[in-house]
Amino acid sequence: MTLPHIYVPEKYMSRYALLQAFCVEFGEAAREAGHVVNPDRNEASGAAPAIFLVFNFPESMERILKWMGPRTGPTAMVQWLVDHPFNLDKALMADMVKQGGYRFVHVTDDDSHMLQLRWPGLRHGRVWHGVPRSALCDAASVAASHLDGSRDGSRDGYRDIDVFFAGSIADDAELDRLRADMPTELHAKCDDVAKLRLEYPWLSFGQAFDSIMPTPLTCSDHWGLLAVVFRYSTAKLNRERRIRLVQSLAGLRVCVAGSAVWKGLLPAGCEYVGEVPYTDISAWMRRTKVCVALNPTQFVHGFSERLLLSMAGGCATVTDDRLWVRENFTNPNVRAAVGFGVNQPGQLRDCVHTLLADASARAEIAMRGRALVEEKHLWVHRVKSLLRVVGMGG
Repeated sequence: MTLPHIYVPEKYMSRYALLQAFCVEFGEAAREAGHVVNPDRNEASGAAPAIFLVFNFPESMERILKWMGPRTGPTAMVQWLVDHPFNLDKALMADMVKQGGYRFVHVTDDDSHMLQLRWPGLRHGRVWHGVPRSALCDAASVAASHLDGSRDGSRDGYRDIDVFFAGSIADDAELDRLRADMPTELHAKCDDVAKLRLEYPWLSFGQAFDSIMPTPLTCSDHWGLLAVVFRYSTAKLNRERRIRLVQSLAGLRVCVAGSAVWKGLLPAGCEYVGEVPYTDISAWMRRTKVCVALNPTQFVHGFSERLLLSMAGGCATVTDDRLWVRENFTNPNVRAAVGFGVNQPGQLRDCVHTLLADASARAEIAMRGRALVEEKHLWVHRVKSLLRVVGMGG
């Protein structure tokens, strides 16, 4: 079977250069898997099977079609969303689902049953996050980097950061703007959605919405209502949850990366290190003993690329407990990371403190985490998964 050519955008604008990095990394992984990536346009390439891949939110249908150009061979247009479906652009989706080769790919199972209710006939599937092979630290030096506390800090592999925590939060102005987008009579209920998810973190947004909102609740654009409530309540939840977690680490040596909002909120011992571009995260991981790698607040049935980067970088990884994290990383048969209840900040502190005090335990978890990422969670592993969802092999 002929492997399809894969086209990915060469330039992408996003916060922290995340999507630009994803495009480059996935393109490199596709080449490693034997695919031709972004070939010159000619008659031969136009006749070959092809996948045109965009992450998150394309600018317009017209630009996508212009990018694809005339095609004579089997062609798939793939939108890979690394967010929650309620952040989708409805007008753009209405145009995209009309395209015969369109496929929608997501990284979470949250509320995915609603996709075909909103866009009947939509062909979609889930493909997990991945990381590039370059994120892997030197396997042979992982144990020593945790065990040899006497190493010179100028040498490669020395872990001079006790704890690393990366993640942004909204400021009050952003929350006010999102709150203003919602019907005034639902403001208190939307706050309650955030409170419920803070206390019961295993609830998806859809479950929390259904539990809190009054019934009957009628709206001419129910999807639009879900979207504005989702954006506000998730931003509020994200802020409150992350502040609680960071404050639980008071007195420990913690480097916090993310939005500047953190500057006035950090407890003693925590140092704000600024906004770190996605492409620089791996370098921080290689210097870190214990990484608090939180998964996305937007959804609960999935995991973050930050978790994978932490394990790939040889950190002893602490992450919030959720179904697919437990199945893939923290269960007793794997033990590639340590899970904690994200609604229990004291439990996070206990996990971090225990690992900082036990270099052997850190080294063991770090080695297992790195090995697991190399075996199962690189972008090259996701290439085959994408082909299966698209229906072009795998």
